[in-house]
Amino acid sequence: AHYLIAPSGVWKWFWGIAELLVRQRLQRMQWITPQPCEADLVVGQMLLESASEVMYYDGQFEQESQLVARFRWTQFSLLSMEGNFYAADLFVVDVDLNSKRMLTATLDSESITASDALTLVCFHTFFCGHPKIHAFATWGVKLEGSVNSYIGQCGWVTNFYNYLGGTCFARLMHLFHVVGVCRNLRGINLVFAHGTEHGGIPKHGPLRELQRHSEVVDFVVKVRRHFLRTFEKYLGFGGDID
Repeated sequence: AHYLIAPSGVWKWFWGIAELLVRQRLQRMQWITPQPCEADLVVGQMLLESASEVMYYDGQFEQESQLVARFRWTQFSLLSMEGNFYAADLFVVDVDLNSKRMLTATLDSESITASDALTLVCFHTFFCGHPKIHAFATWGVKLEGSVNSYIGQCGWVTNFYNYLGGTCFARLMHLFHVVGVCRNLRGINLVFAHGTEHGGIPKHGPLRELQRHSEVVDFVVKVRRHFLRTFEKYLGFGGDID
């Protein structure tokens, strides 16, 4: 883990930021132009085809001959321009299920653009939904007592990778801020904590309503029963892991 995961992870962070800075400089020099982005379409696709975000589906309704899906987040984690953590009370996005495009979005009842909604959905995916998946993975970790060697190795790698993301990432961002590469993200660990602690996984029974509109939902619904049977079959392989 120390020799393979840490160096490759840090290198990807460093290289990604370096590439972004080069592209920004070239754009300011007008040597390259950004690729066109239909923000309303990207928002719709991210919400319908992302396993971590589709969970916030809050029902559907008809509006002017359109079938609209509503996605709703409460206590939405954010960072201020100074890098401090705070939470918005309510973030709501409506998506046309036929075109898969965002129709409207509001943050604390204030309308926002598709571009701003895209930024918020990406932020939540990377810094709330993603860490929550890692948090759930720790339920399958067993490092003490009698444990299969492979299960133990997976546990050590899982814990170490979570340490890189949950602790080292904040330290690395502080270093990048000191050298002038990025803004101050001093509250990012609070975003991680709030994203994993607040609300857990929302009740998602109604997700079946999206099955014919979402490839991800369609796949999960079809494979769910087989996965549960297979999981039950091999449950004893991990010892007393819950």
